[in-house]
Amino acid sequence: MLKDHVQSDGQIATVEPVNGTVDTSKPGLIQVPVKVTFDNGYSTQIDVPVDVKPVAPAVPEATGTTITVDQDQPITNDTIKDHIKTDGDIKEVEPEHGPIDTSKPGEQTVPVKVTFENGTTKVVNVPVVVKPVAPAVPEATGTTITVDQDQPITNDTIKDHIKTDGVIKEVEPEHGPIDTSKPGEQTVPVKVTFENGTTKVVNVPVVVNPVAPQPEPEVKPEPQPEPQPEPEVKPEPQPEVKPEPQPEVKPEPQPEVKPEPQPEPQPEVKPEPQSASKPEAQTPNTADVNATSFASILSAFGAAFAAFGITSKKKK
Repeated sequence: MLKDHVQSDGQIATVEPVNGTVDTSKPGLIQVPVKVTFDNGYSTQIDVPVDVKPVAPAVPEATGTTITVDQDQPITNDTIKDHIKTDGDIKEVEPEHGPIDTSKPGEQTVPVKVTFENGTTKVVNVPVVVKPVAPAVPEATGTTITVDQDQPITNDTIKDHIKTDGVIKEVEPEHGPIDTSKPGEQTVPVKVTFENGTTKVVNVPVVVNPVAPQPEPEVKPEPQPEPQPEPEVKPEPQPEVKPEPQPEVKPEPQPEVKPEPQPEPQPEVKPEPQSASKPEAQTPNTADVNATSFASILSAFGAAFAAFGITSKKKK
């Protein structure tokens, strides 16, 4: 190959590098000393320029092995590097999407960029298994709450009186709202729920101060408005009601009752003297009988005449 790059007007027999070989381990332009021998036996030494072009190195093979960690345990780049098998020399590794998230348990595949010592790079998928771990329960203690009698204690007040190294999500007294109706000291168990899902019962001291009863304010009667004389109510004039003319009722004519003719009195008939020898049965006097019947008839007619308003006149 060197012979082809030596120009001469003579016949070149051989061209040999003076140092035996040409070093092409590094790219770039180099001058290679060579010995040129011609056919007539003459030889000379010249420098032949050689341009060494860089060649892309081969990318080593590499595969990821499973990384197993506990929940919330961080995974360093050194841990990732130890879980990549390759026939090359690893210079550095970097997860493609930033630090690996281990906040949730489960399995995931993380793409990792691997840079080799020869300058080549390769993306390797690394399996990651995150095991669930029960979160630690934060420490917590209750501090004393002081209130006046009958003053309500809210959950926000309770929350402000719990010291903890965790983050409190909510609090709730175990036995319902705290009773402050009676003065004195008490210890209230409070269930504390933290943001990591753990819970803890914390005893919170409560001091209830007595409150003197307040005198009731004097109730003054409200001034009453003076009574105003009621306006005189004059009766409205009523229209004169004239009686309707009534039809004249004429008495019905009564039938005239004429007295019946009275029988004339009969002369008294004296009995003839009888002989005393033998009493005989005597028939009643016809005149006496008639006189008695006549008197009864007159009495009946008199009553009838009185009913009709007619008075009978006696004959003189």
